[in-house]
Amino acid sequence: MPLSPDVQIEHAALIVDTFAAFGFLEKPLGLVPLAGTGDAWQVQTALRKLFVKRIPPNERTALDVYDWARQALLANTLRQARLFRLRDGSAVTPTGCAVYEFLPGRPVEDLSDVQFDRQVRYLGRYLRALQDVPTDVYVGSDSLWSKPFELDFLEYELPLLLSAADITDPVREVAEDARKAIVTRRVDIAALPVQLIHSDIGPGNILFRGDTVTAIVDFTPELANHVYPFCVSLFWHCINHGVNIDRIQRGRRLYMGRRVVTPAERELFPTFLLYATAYRLFVRILAGYSPDRLAHIAGRTREVMAVQW
Repeated sequence: MPLSPDVQIEHAALIVDTFAAFGFLEKPLGLVPLAGTGDAWQVQTALRKLFVKRIPPNERTALDVYDWARQALLANTLRQARLFRLRDGSAVTPTGCAVYEFLPGRPVEDLSDVQFDRQVRYLGRYLRALQDVPTDVYVGSDSLWSKPFELDFLEYELPLLLSAADITDPVREVAEDARKAIVTRRVDIAALPVQLIHSDIGPGNILFRGDTVTAIVDFTPELANHVYPFCVSLFWHCINHGVNIDRIQRGRRLYMGRRVVTPAERELFPTFLLYATAYRLFVRILAGYSPDRLAHIAGRTREVMAVQW
């Protein structure tokens, strides 16, 4: 839906204020809203393109670890957009905006087999690079999106929230079944090594030039075992639009054949795949998504639970 003139003027004023806060000398010549949220823009100047994003207060701790991740990725010849800093070293303006370098490439929603294989290989390199970041530099986030990463939340708080949620009984049943299946393995999950990860490896955050991956963007940090973000990628490209077991298995062989994976990590792969899928159901319930969107992801979650691995 096109933005109203008043909203366009409001966004333009916000970008001008953001440029002034960072001391940029060039003027914004045009801006393109991204992601459909009204919180992110591609901004064109006479010299370059920039990515401006409004960061909610409870998500700003993620920016504290950004430069650590960038240095680890650059050290492994993987591109990561520069995050600009204000004169005092902070990354967010008083109006709540952060500014990033805009990297070349385009997101691809429907990957070809070649693109799928290459993004699996790239993700393996990406996650290996992030292993070099000390886990204690990330203090966590209090956002809605972080809650389902906490196993205590899944076991003790989520049941009460599900029982009180305004959702259909079939959706509630699927969510509860998935929650129980994950919590049943919580001791095994907790025993695995964790590292800094990008928790949102979705189609909009993987950039391609032709069949080649150029970068993974919009870094969204969490601490988890490396198999989890791989399964997030599988969700978007093998489950969200219909469960494709053959592609899941090919990606699994390709990913696990190119790095050291412990027997416990291999054994927990189905649980992580369910976790990556059910996570989308949990957060959408908590965020109050519409019944049709909940029904879609609940159906996918039920399909993943039914797979015999």
